[in-house]
Amino acid sequence: MKETTALLFLFMAVLSSCAKSKYTGPSKESDPCYVNGVDTCNAVKPLILVNLNSEKQIIDNFGASDCWTTKFIGKWGNTQKKNLIADYLFSMDTASNGNPKGIGLSLWRFNIGAGSFEQGDASGIASDFRREECFLSPDGTYDWNKQAGQQWFLNAAKQRGLNNFLGFSISPPVQFTINGKAYGLGTTQFNLKAGDRDNFADFMVNVAQHFNQNGFNMRYLSPVNEPQYTWGDKAPSQEGTGATNKDIADLVKVLGPKLQAANSTTKIALGEAAQWKFLNTASANTGNQLNDFFNPSSTNYIGDVPNMENLFSVHSYFSTCPDVSLINYRKDALAAKNQAAPNLR
Repeated sequence: MKETTALLFLFMAVLSSCAKSKYTGPSKESDPCYVNGVDTCNAVKPLILVNLNSEKQIIDNFGASDCWTTKFIGKWGNTQKKNLIADYLFSMDTASNGNPKGIGLSLWRFNIGAGSFEQGDASGIASDFRREECFLSPDGTYDWNKQAGQQWFLNAAKQRGLNNFLGFSISPPVQFTINGKAYGLGTTQFNLKAGDRDNFADFMVNVAQHFNQNGFNMRYLSPVNEPQYTWGDKAPSQEGTGATNKDIADLVKVLGPKLQAANSTTKIALGEAAQWKFLNTASANTGNQLNDFFNPSSTNYIGDVPNMENLFSVHSYFSTCPDVSLINYRKDALAAKNQAAPNLR
């Protein structure tokens, strides 16, 4: 798969067809021709032509995330079921009947936990599905046996030919947070104690290097996730923290040089914006991210930070319907990208 152009600014054309007919047969309720109110037997069928020689878009990767259930599934005693799930996700092999064994993911996102799982109910996060273990113990030592279920899937991916991973953090380790928890402060303030920015960066570098040195290509490191959300302090549903653009820039400016000093091949993949609109519209101190991070005249400019990958990622929640919104969100973001940093992916 080529890796040459935009992860972000992709455009999607959605084709749908529905034809009404003068059907006078049995009632819709009893007629198998009717599916969701459409007469599929008499509908005009659209003709879709696929020309494999006419390349329109190139994506960097087809990926998925290990949140949140792999920590349990990876520990199942039934290895046959575990391996079947891994085949569905990672396999590029073909079964004897000619069907693919799996969807052949090319990137696997690994959630770097913050330690709410060890806190149990005291974590304040109601569901243990949304809690994660942390490799870093409160005494400063690392336990690389943590997150064993997720690590099983890392191994399963690699065994099936996928060795392309992105480690992402959605909260600093709880020993570094202001409230001692892995959820946010109810504001966009970064839940990180002022004196622990370096410690948090060291933690992420150590995790990336551990996997790199053990044969796993931790290609990218994503230090924040959906920072526009506050990840509330009253009824938190998962690990997470808000963060202002300045918070993020300050962290990246520390993290990049530390990766460089460690001679790490891992690159910072910044973004994970909560919605497309935050890329190019104002939202207090968390919006207009493309201009704020990649315009050289901005105080939060991070385009020259070492080990910074030339990309910015965004989540597509709440931006796919109606079709006009799907298109306009992406067109507006593309225009903002072209103005601030034309070569950004």
